[in-house]
Amino acid sequence: MVADGRDTQVAVLYDQDCGVCTRTARAISRLDARRKRLRLVPFDAAQREGLARSLAPEEFLRSFHAVSGDRVVSGAEAIPVVLERLPFGSVPARLIRRSGALQRMVARGYGWVSKNRWRFGTCKCDRGGA
Repeated sequence: MVADGRDTQVAVLYDQDCGVCTRTARAISRLDARRKRLRLVPFDAAQREGLARSLAPEEFLRSFHAVSGDRVVSGAEAIPVVLERLPFGSVPARLIRRSGALQRMVARGYGWVSKNRWRFGTCKCDRGGA
């Protein structure tokens, strides 16, 4: 988990060159517009700001990341962190965290989308890998 409290603002790092990632970031931003619990940060800005210094360059583009302080979670593991900060997202986040079967389903779904994101529109990412 990135942070203990759901009120702690979390930076969500995403690939600004990926259409799926950018559309998802916009949707998250709209859902979080009133609460401001999430800060959406494109990868290039995140690198300039020194966010997620613990990630190797090849890890950085592999998935999205949720960052709070020095703690970083990535990919499918970051989904509940983001969900719990969105309106009505705490119940799905709790269900995912408590169910190994749901965690595996989310991981498989995220992995498939991540590896195939170039198929869903504009993406400068490599084909077959995120």
